[in-house]
Amino acid sequence: MHFQEHKPAGIRAGWSTLWQGRAPIAFRGPDGQRPAMTLHSDPVSESAPGDRGTTPAIPDIRVGTVSSAERTQDKTHLWIDFGAHLGVRRATMTLAKRYKPAQLVGRQVCAVVNPHLHTASINQVLALGMPDHSGDTVLICPDRRVPDGGKLF
Repeated sequence: MHFQEHKPAGIRAGWSTLWQGRAPIAFRGPDGQRPAMTLHSDPVSESAPGDRGTTPAIPDIRVGTVSSAERTQDKTHLWIDFGAHLGVRRATMTLAKRYKPAQLVGRQVCAVVNPHLHTASINQVLALGMPDHSGDTVLICPDRRVPDGGKLF
């Protein structure tokens, strides 16, 4: 009996195995069969909503430039340009306390471009942020200008 056979049924492979693009040799599912592994290629790693239980959810994190921003009530809507391959996509966040819409235009931000793996919202992308000491959202941004659509590795 191998160590990996003791993993819960929902865990299919480790990160290092996923990046190598193959399933672990020793792992067998509860039925004794090797699980089907499908990894997705660029420009966007997406899986169908029905695949959530069969393939690992690998977030595809990219950088893009905010091309437009507007505030409605307590939410800020961002339109983020991810370059030629992905185009402009929308994200919605609670940023009212820290950022004004005009401050966000032209700023680069990091976002998950396959958010259906993580949330069932109406957003096309999931912009990334972290709470500061007072609980306000701080956007995750590169410290230098990088090409739009660049993938986090």
